[in-house]
Amino acid sequence: MTVVLGLLLALVLVYLVLPILLLQSLNRRLQSIPGYDAHVRALELSWLKPGVTFHHVNLAKREKTAPGALVSAERVHVQLSGRALLRRELVMDITVEKPDMTFLMRERRVGQPKPLGIWRDPFVSLPPFRVHQAIFRDGSLRFDNADAIPPIHVFFDALTMSVTHVANSIRMKSPGPSLVKGEARMQGQAPVTLSMTLDPFAEDATFTVAGTLKRFDLVAMNPAMRHYTGLTLARGSLTMQADLAIHDGRFKGRIQRSIHDLTIEKKQRTLLKAIKEDVAQAWLNWHEDNDTQRIEKTFDYEGPLGYLEDDLVLAAVWVIKGAFIQALKAKVDDKVVTVLPEQALDEWAQWQAKERKKAKRD
Repeated sequence: MTVVLGLLLALVLVYLVLPILLLQSLNRRLQSIPGYDAHVRALELSWLKPGVTFHHVNLAKREKTAPGALVSAERVHVQLSGRALLRRELVMDITVEKPDMTFLMRERRVGQPKPLGIWRDPFVSLPPFRVHQAIFRDGSLRFDNADAIPPIHVFFDALTMSVTHVANSIRMKSPGPSLVKGEARMQGQAPVTLSMTLDPFAEDATFTVAGTLKRFDLVAMNPAMRHYTGLTLARGSLTMQADLAIHDGRFKGRIQRSIHDLTIEKKQRTLLKAIKEDVAQAWLNWHEDNDTQRIEKTFDYEGPLGYLEDDLVLAAVWVIKGAFIQALKAKVDDKVVTVLPEQALDEWAQWQAKERKKAKRD
């Protein structure tokens, strides 16, 4: 009887103490990730099926002004594969509730090194693992660049996404491709869908992407439109579909876009406005005579990845962002070929440097 009571007491102690010890060990390991502060508030163990639930997960760049990612989640449940554990492997299914990810971008000065790999450092630092499936529910995603003139704030909410067959080590890689499927709202109002097939361990960025954007209210673009073109949109919406493939250091695909109910506010023409309209022609080809009920265009879109071919996530962001910008143009050629990203970034940095000098004079 004494032995039985002793065993029960030991089991109770393990049940109560082990999560605390694991949480302390986990937080110490998270704090060792270079350049990041990470913390988990609470941890629960599942005894019937091997698994663990993390509550209030946070990860952020230690240097707040540096580019990087801010990640948080209300709840993360990890279900481990018992068979894989017997083989001394970490294979899991993950469910993430209310994830919130913010990518902080900073304006690169002319001559500064280009950003690369800011997303992957925390993950490659962890022990080798493979995720059979990860599901994200009720999430949000932001891209913020407060240094840009005007500031850039792009966000997606109501985000639901599934990711299958991903790993942080090539020895844990699944035999098939990794798949990403998701839907969200852009700027809180326009439905977005995205589907990707990718190989995270290819020597160069290799993936296909298909996406749609429906009824995006172009009035949300007015801060940028006013700054770069001197024009203000009274109304208008954008619908687009893109199908793209990325391999061998290049991207190539086709974009279909439709702009509906476009109306530009009529204002008295001034010399400053005329100058800004010249800028508009170089940037988006928007003019007051673009007023129309419908602008449709299907065009080919391709270009080199340049230095981004070594970074899967940045390559995807670059290609998708470029597709959106091209779809905004009032006039688009049948085939659009972009310059190297490093050339485009240098040109943008020079433009932003001029804008900062102008802002100081004003």
